[in-house]
Amino acid sequence: VQCNAIVCPTQFKTQRYCDMLRELCPEMENASPGQIKSSRLPDLHTVIVTDSHLPGSFNLKDLMQAGTNHHIQLLQALQKKLVCDDPINIQFTSGTTGKPKGATLSHHNIVNNAHFVGMRIGFNWRKNVRICLPVPLYHCFGSVGGGMIMALYGATVVFPSTGYDGRANLSAIEKEKCNFVYGTPTMFIDMLGQPDLAQFDLSSIVGGIAAGSPCPPEVIRKVIDVMGAKEIL
Repeated sequence: VQCNAIVCPTQFKTQRYCDMLRELCPEMENASPGQIKSSRLPDLHTVIVTDSHLPGSFNLKDLMQAGTNHHIQLLQALQKKLVCDDPINIQFTSGTTGKPKGATLSHHNIVNNAHFVGMRIGFNWRKNVRICLPVPLYHCFGSVGGGMIMALYGATVVFPSTGYDGRANLSAIEKEKCNFVYGTPTMFIDMLGQPDLAQFDLSSIVGGIAAGSPCPPEVIRKVIDVMGAKEIL
């Protein structure tokens, strides 16, 4: 997709992102930050690392602190030129419900989707919505159904863990008094299968969303009966 910039941590679990980048783009080692010129990745010029200082890359914290009034003015000027049908996101689908592809989404597409998901579940009339969000932010379920809904409806979104952890979800629901929980069918099956499930206080749960792939009816029944998510969609 001709990306100009990449934002990443040094590594996450077994994925060593910066090592992968250096292998793909050895020119990074001797480049100034923002000035990468790669024969293999001709469009890439900027790498932003979230947790360390590496050759050829910006550190995220340093970058955030470098902002000035001039940059704010540039941003405001850019905002005036935006049209709601402009593309804003190329979302790589995982292939759970079709062939994997890069789907181009517009501002309108994303805001409209979040608007109607929130309306359907009743976030427009509920007070103090607190969502337990274990689904990944690199898909629409997390980024639009979670992040954008938070912005549109003023909901609180709770991230239980940096990577999926069924027990962390239950703990987050209990400690943060989440009243909605999102998940794929396999995530709900995993939560229901936790050996100490009965020890968690899930009485705050009102509903949630199961998505990403078709959910067996018996799993939905258990989510309703055991977890108390009477308004699961």
